[in-house]
Amino acid sequence: MSMIRRSPGYADLPIVVLSAKAIPGERDKALSVGANEYLQKPVVDVDRFLKIACDLLARDPSGERRQAEAGEGLPDQAPPSP
Repeated sequence: MSMIRRSPGYADLPIVVLSAKAIPGERDKALSVGANEYLQKPVVDVDRFLKIACDLLARDPSGERRQAEAGEGLPDQAPPSP
């Protein structure tokens, strides 16, 4: 992840770590090297996972939440009429 964060084209790429490890401190370690979020497998709270994904994808590179474009299909937005 550190290499990804150092790459100019990927520095702002959202990274969610899905780990089967139940080791204390694993989440903090993942976040400290550049992950945006950490979830343990199996993912039983799918709604939480989808909210994390939507929140990360709805941010611009500066980290600010951006306005959804028409037709982007974010869950809290109705799709455009034909």
